[in-house]
This record gives sequence, C-alpha cells and structure tokens, in this order.
Amino acid sequence: ITSNARAFAEEVSSGNGATYAQGDIDALADCLTTLVNQPELAQQWAIRAYELGQARRWTPTAALFHQVFASACGIS
Repeated sequence: ITSNARAFAEEVSSGNGATYAQGDIDALADCLTTLVNQPELAQQWAIRAYELGQARRWTPTAALFHQVFASACGIS
C-alpha cells in the first residue's frame, strides 16, 4: 500500500498493491481496512510482485537487448 506520490503508484499499478491519495489518511485507512477484511490480497500482491521481479531480472533483460541490437545490426 503506497501513496500516489512520485513513482510509488506506478510500482503497484500491475496488481501488486494498492494506492491512496497522498496525505489522505481516510483513504489510507480504507486501503488498510480492505486488506484486513481480505487478507488474501496480500498473497495475490506477493505473487504478482514476484512475477514482476522475475520479469525484471537482468539476465532475460540483457538477452532481450542483445536480440534487439543484433537484429538491428543484421547479426543473427
């Protein structure tokens, strides 16, 4: 659970968390209440965060960059 300040909201926009308006304590309380009433959300968020972490690992990212540059240079 994060405020919509800066890039925090973007980090949880893929289903791995929730946001509330920065400085809006009632909205934060609503997010926390939802989580308390639906504790399975924490597990769903954790699974999604893990998937995002796997997608952002350096090895597959580097392989994709290599593929793109090799293709652009006409190298197979």
